[in-house]
Amino acid sequence: MISKNLPQEIRGQNLLKLILAIQLLLWLVIAFDVPILRQIIGFVYLTFIPGFLVVKILKLDELTFNEKLFLSAGLSLAVVMFSVWLINFLLPLFDVLSPISVQPLVITISTIVLILLMVCYYKRVGNLTLPNINTSSLHFPSTLFLAFLPVLSALGAFLVNFYNFNLFLLLLIFLIALTALFVSLDKLVPIELYSLAIISASIALLFHRSLISTHVTGADIQLEYYFVNQVMKNSFWDSTISDDINSCLSIVLLIPTYSYILHMDVVWVFKIIYPLIFSLVPLVMFETCRKVIGEQKAFFSAFLFISMLAFYGEMPGLARQQIAELFLVLIIFVFAEYQKFRIKAKKILLIIFSFGLLISHYGLTYYYMFLSSLAIVILHILRKKSQLLNHRYLILYLISVLAWYKHTGNSSAFNTLTKLANHILSNLISTFWQLETREATIVLMRKELTLLHTITKYLNIMTQFFIFIGINQLLVKRKKREFSAEHIAFFISTVIWMIALLIIPYFMQLAYHQSRSYQIILLTLAPVSIIGCEAVFNWIVSSTKKLKKFKEFSTDDITIKIISLFLAIYLLFNSGFVYELADDPYPTISFNNTIEYARFSGQQDRAAIWILKNMDNSQTIYTDPMTKYLFLRYLPGFIAVWVLDESKQIQVTKGYIYLRTNKNKTPIYCSSNRMEYVYLKELELTNQFEVVYKNNDAQILLVR
Repeated sequence: MISKNLPQEIRGQNLLKLILAIQLLLWLVIAFDVPILRQIIGFVYLTFIPGFLVVKILKLDELTFNEKLFLSAGLSLAVVMFSVWLINFLLPLFDVLSPISVQPLVITISTIVLILLMVCYYKRVGNLTLPNINTSSLHFPSTLFLAFLPVLSALGAFLVNFYNFNLFLLLLIFLIALTALFVSLDKLVPIELYSLAIISASIALLFHRSLISTHVTGADIQLEYYFVNQVMKNSFWDSTISDDINSCLSIVLLIPTYSYILHMDVVWVFKIIYPLIFSLVPLVMFETCRKVIGEQKAFFSAFLFISMLAFYGEMPGLARQQIAELFLVLIIFVFAEYQKFRIKAKKILLIIFSFGLLISHYGLTYYYMFLSSLAIVILHILRKKSQLLNHRYLILYLISVLAWYKHTGNSSAFNTLTKLANHILSNLISTFWQLETREATIVLMRKELTLLHTITKYLNIMTQFFIFIGINQLLVKRKKREFSAEHIAFFISTVIWMIALLIIPYFMQLAYHQSRSYQIILLTLAPVSIIGCEAVFNWIVSSTKKLKKFKEFSTDDITIKIISLFLAIYLLFNSGFVYELADDPYPTISFNNTIEYARFSGQQDRAAIWILKNMDNSQTIYTDPMTKYLFLRYLPGFIAVWVLDESKQIQVTKGYIYLRTNKNKTPIYCSSNRMEYVYLKELELTNQFEVVYKNNDAQILLVR
């Protein structure tokens, strides 16, 4: 009789043989450059294998499969970045002048993996426990439905790019919103599939934006693209180049490594590989709190995070922050799982992830320093002792941060922080009573473009309101919640940070703009928001006599269904789905390839390269504030933009005017607000000019 249970574990010796086989297979696919296989095996190898071996060495066998999966990813990224950083400086001492190239990278990473394999063999590692899957209860329709979401996303993005046909992407958003409702019904998306639902929905949402355009899309990503290409051009990372991004190994070393090992263009590393890695962040959030607040509410916490526009609207254009956020949630996971780890393993993981965060993103590093410093004070107030989060750890980390950012990027990231801090402190007293300098006032008083955008704003404000209700519930009923002391301290620290953003003048300048700041806050406080949401809706349900007539449902059942409905609506508004159906004049770029935004075609890119090859030092390049991001790919200090006065005259001197054209081949000027642009026929040029270059998507004027 055939068993209905799939194998539940791989024995230790067989596991090591499997990893060795993957290593040998990687060498073969690289040697013969086998398409598709090289990309798949290379991705799995770089993203999971080194870290998985570290997990086995630390004997973290009591963890679940999901926990081993994302811990392996975080550890692998840290190991790869540190290894490549090491050879970048060591190999030139031995006359290897191109350390960041295929051969040195393959040899170095393979050597490290083989060393880790030998350590595993010596320590007689345990078996690998696989997810307990019974083929009789696989829920094939639900599994296929969830697995199909990323495929639908990629197909939908392709159709928007080349045919401006957005029906598939609209269907995608609707299906993901339905997933939240299905979870509240248990049977349609059972508990066993929550992890798959989170991963699939995350990848689908990220792909529906990252795969828009065949080139890198967004503002910061253009500079990231520039620094990656500089490293690959020189086969070496010059740590002295002055720029914040040049301090981020998640950009300057990790992306070239993926590009070389996978033989994949840098653009597709940005668009495919990094979103795949970033999709692990919601999974970590789910696993961190599921045993404390329950499977459904943990799922809703992750769903709230991925439903916010910044997750899929901004993060695909911020590659360094994607990697840093993974390290940040892994740090929180280590603090939260106080029962699963031996203290020695927890200390090792905390050190690795803390330094992984440090070398990945300066902004999130400073944010984490603030949270951890405040958390130590809170633990002292609560009279709780932590073997991990203490003064020794904080001092060591502070010294490491100062050392790293003072000696990389020509101290640019460190100088940026000090300038912003000085600006805030110098204006604190003089502007304290000026409400317009506070983010809370700006958000509340800001007039949105349309009624639908106004509704979206207040939906986001509601989730912030839920956070304050949730933290109150957490503190009042803390005995009923089994969060670790460190985890609670981080909750409170993040709430204090959130309040500071809202009330301290200009403090938001220290923490990006409103949407990115709130997205970072949700990394910690998403479960708190769901706890608050549950408390509010539970009170409403309990207070409504009419709903009590539904005897077949308990108050908690109805509350769960209302939460799922709220989250579905939240996604439909944030994603722009509702705007598109209502024919809103300000839709999102994912559903319309004619909307002006920092996304550029191949012909526009070629036009920019033409200028750079033909201009001399006495000439200036003029373009609009949106198109300037295209030139950041090649000129990181590029700031020349048109000066457009009230009479709509463009004041230019000798140089080139770069014009993008819309789908009707009409040259346009696009302001920093992507929805406000004017056509060239409405402008008057004050100097004589001639068209010196023209293609379907751009034209260049020479001003004499």
